[in-house]
Amino acid sequence: MATVSESPEHVALRRTEVTVSLVYLGLLRRLPEPGGLGFWSNQIDAGLGLRSFLAQTMDSAEYSARFGSTPTPALEVVADGLTIPWDVQELPDGSILVTERGGRLLHVDGGGATEVSVDLGDLLVRRETGLMGLALDPAFATNRRFYVCQGHAPTDSVRVLRWQLAVDAASAARVGDPVVTDIPVTNGIHTGCQLAVDSSGTLFVGTGDAAVGSTPQDPTSFGGKVLAVDLATDEVSVFSSGHRNVQGLAERADGSMWAAEHGPDRDDEITRLVEGGNAGWNPVPGYNQRVPMSAAGITTAPPAWASGFPTIAVSGADWLDDSWGSWQGGLAVATLKDRNLWLFFFSPEGRFLGERLLLDTVD
Repeated sequence: MATVSESPEHVALRRTEVTVSLVYLGLLRRLPEPGGLGFWSNQIDAGLGLRSFLAQTMDSAEYSARFGSTPTPALEVVADGLTIPWDVQELPDGSILVTERGGRLLHVDGGGATEVSVDLGDLLVRRETGLMGLALDPAFATNRRFYVCQGHAPTDSVRVLRWQLAVDAASAARVGDPVVTDIPVTNGIHTGCQLAVDSSGTLFVGTGDAAVGSTPQDPTSFGGKVLAVDLATDEVSVFSSGHRNVQGLAERADGSMWAAEHGPDRDDEITRLVEGGNAGWNPVPGYNQRVPMSAAGITTAPPAWASGFPTIAVSGADWLDDSWGSWQGGLAVATLKDRNLWLFFFSPEGRFLGERLLLDTVD
């Protein structure tokens, strides 16, 4: 059982901390008198509880003025009738590209969704594998190029291919050789596959372990990894290992790349990736999903947040910019189980600060 020190020194210290906190909060509330202290002293003497004190203080205009305005989220349907849409990217003109896992590339503008003509004759569609992650080239505005992570039937693997979208967005053609090959598939589950291009122009590829226990810790396999691709040379390297099934990638304003990935029956994770780091997934012998997502003795890059039990199936993620008022710097994450949109907050050092439900599409 935990004990609390009741020494005179400790009690005096705690009283000082509480007093300083109350004085600070009291000064924020400057009505009904300039200093606020006399008013709040009377309130506290009359039995005002600390919870009520804090609630009134935080509700004040003085306190609220220290933060940006709070947005009001709303849903707007821009396209419907989609079948397992996997990824979305906004184009410079405000229209969007959408991949459907079953093998359609869609262009969505003010007139709704239209199918982009693409040659997908070698596409592998198997369980969770198909047409998946999508990312724009850093120079898309001039070269119209984008990248797609997709199953490849002839090699029974996942590849990242480079495409070029026609000016009218009616068609797209492949450009050059595959950017990444040999991402494992096996039975078609846990194949990722998410893409993101960071501010330096590096393409990040989040992959899954393909339900093979040894894959995440195997340095010779691209499964269960986050890969980094130098787009100037198409050189591929392993940035981070020990992953189960990366579904979201997003670069924070400080330049760090963060991943959202699925756990087994517990502990979906959000992780700030570290180059050369290990997220700790090591489900061996066999494919033992009862082991922790972040195994002791292996993990060098622990998650900043974990769902606990049950999982919520985190997927696409994006950091909010300064146009989002008080939500600036939050990580918006879509979840698959309940079809919700969550917002997570982290300190500059990566410590989890809190979460809130933004949209519940079921309701």
